[in-house]
Amino acid sequence: MGWPVICTDILPYQSFDAPVVRVKNTKEQWLQAIYEMVSDSERLTHSGDRLRQWVVDNFILQNHLQEWMLALTPLESGKIDAE
Repeated sequence: MGWPVICTDILPYQSFDAPVVRVKNTKEQWLQAIYEMVSDSERLTHSGDRLRQWVVDNFILQNHLQEWMLALTPLESGKIDAE
């Protein structure tokens, strides 16, 4: 969608080096991050564009079909019988 994201700095949002603004889970940190983000329209646009491109580059299925096929296809020596 191209929306900039502010999130609490916890494990799920620390993964894959996402271009998001991570803050401590305090009222002050959240308010400061929101204020800084909305006070700069160029930053809003740039952050949203970076996040959209990051998603396209890393998580669009069509761009990673070979990786998914390798992950979901059992190896010859490690085939699992359904019997």
